[in-house]
Amino acid sequence: MRVAVTVGLMIALAAGDSEPRVGIVASSPTTVCLGISGRSVTEGTEVTLITPERPQHVYKTRVLGPAVACERLKSAMVEGPYYQVAGVTAERGGWLLAVAILGVAQTRLSDDVAEVETVKGNGWVSVRSCASHEGLHLTAWAGRAPNSRRVWHAYWYLGYDVEPSCTKEETDE
Repeated sequence: MRVAVTVGLMIALAAGDSEPRVGIVASSPTTVCLGISGRSVTEGTEVTLITPERPQHVYKTRVLGPAVACERLKSAMVEGPYYQVAGVTAERGGWLLAVAILGVAQTRLSDDVAEVETVKGNGWVSVRSCASHEGLHLTAWAGRAPNSRRVWHAYWYLGYDVEPSCTKEETDE
């Protein structure tokens, strides 16, 4: 069974870091929120969103500031802190689950797969999702997924059964 959800991932890269800082973005009809652990993300930070299902889409946005509540992230068991992001509208089904990348140098789309170069010289990052029994495994890869090094993994709880499609490399902690 194919999951009929538009999914994306947010990769947030702080200047000078060698690995991307990654979080999850989700929308409701009125707001779009980012859940990302670690140091705070400042207002105005530029972000690139990538949807991991083919055909992938790339969106540009920015952080508005801290969010009071993000029920969609909380119900999927995504930890915060949470931030509001601007300039993105919900996709099919009235909502968007996404990944955003800060400090993007370039984006490219080839064979319906989006890749971003996060820091000049650090190479390209791609994102992907696959299904497990009751959720999605969201991953970011240093190169073309899944034939490269995985740099991030998160789980999005759906709350209903789906047909598993993940490989061991996509689900290992």
